[in-house]
Amino acid sequence: MFMSELNQTYSNVENSIDSMIVSSILFVLIILSSICGNVLVCAAICTDSNLRQLSNSLYVSLAVADLLVSSLVMTFATLDWIMGKWVFGLVFCNLFLSMDIMCSTASILNILATAIDRFVHVHTPFHYSRIFNKYFVGGFIGCIWIISAIMSFMPIHLGWHLSNLTVDLNSTKCMLQLNPSYAIISSVISFYLPCIIMVALYVKLYRFARMHTVKTNKTNDNSTTTAGCHRLIYKKIKTDQKAAVTLGVIMGTFLICWLPFFIINCVKSICQECISDLYFNIATWLGYFNSCLNPIIYPLFNTDFRNAYKKLIMRALCSTKLSRKKLKFSMLTNSFISSYNLNGASLNMNSIDEGKQEALQEHKCRSARSDRDPFSPVSQKFKNLYILKQPCLVGDSANCQSVILSNQNEEIT
Repeated sequence: MFMSELNQTYSNVENSIDSMIVSSILFVLIILSSICGNVLVCAAICTDSNLRQLSNSLYVSLAVADLLVSSLVMTFATLDWIMGKWVFGLVFCNLFLSMDIMCSTASILNILATAIDRFVHVHTPFHYSRIFNKYFVGGFIGCIWIISAIMSFMPIHLGWHLSNLTVDLNSTKCMLQLNPSYAIISSVISFYLPCIIMVALYVKLYRFARMHTVKTNKTNDNSTTTAGCHRLIYKKIKTDQKAAVTLGVIMGTFLICWLPFFIINCVKSICQECISDLYFNIATWLGYFNSCLNPIIYPLFNTDFRNAYKKLIMRALCSTKLSRKKLKFSMLTNSFISSYNLNGASLNMNSIDEGKQEALQEHKCRSARSDRDPFSPVSQKFKNLYILKQPCLVGDSANCQSVILSNQNEEIT
């Protein structure tokens, strides 16, 4: 009986360790893919001329929010999961929770801002540039981050989020203990209200694009429009359709990733025992997973993003190959110098002055060879010395001088 219980305990511990390893590897892969993808988005928009547009500033703001989620929030959440407890103290726990709420809220509000931008661009294209100027876009992005910071840092540090007034300073858990009022209000502002607005905008955008396509087809059938106008109209229709499809995919992934968390968040604030910590963590990481999906969606439906990604990746690969070639050339050069020194030649590369003396001595030896008649015995001997790969070097200057003097004596005699 005792042995069976011991074996059961051992198997449970082994299974928990295996699940911990698998989940940790999965979390690390999500973090790395999210960081690389969002850095690639920022680099593509900043370096590519086709993407360096004012409207894409919203995509940069969204990428920065997702980058903060992956680099700051996900990293410490992974450490908390691996260690099984929070070891960074209460102050840093409040800071971690504030950053979690702020970055996640900023990511959601940036998706809403992107939906508004695409709707205005398609619905009122002639007034778009007048409405979405640099001051409006900058103020829009600033309001997103200010609202996100107010909703996160102020309630957390003032204790409005706690279900009771007592705070356990020795607690080894760093999780939101939400009271129902704060959970419902924050969920409505962070998720439900933006979600309703985004769905309404997408439905109107889809209907408008479909109606615009039908009207354009009827106009083309009943008119004698030139071929150039046909191309422009067709290009505009395709652009609107791509914008609608891209926005629909972004919204779909957004709802799939974040809807379970905000449902569980509200339920858990009312009934703590109804939702276990495991399900809460799974829903939280599903929301985090949305941060690494947006950089994948852009190149799938946008040719400019796809081309910019290719350029950046090819540039990185080429620079890596070039550095490898330089390293290989340096290694070959060093091996050649080492083998040259081992063959008995005194090649000293440690001093610039010695290098200058070596070059000067070589010049003197060549001058001595060039001053002679090419058919004379002395010149022939110099030729033989050169063929035997015994040039005049700094260490062999005495030998060179003795050879020259002996040859001069032979010529005189």
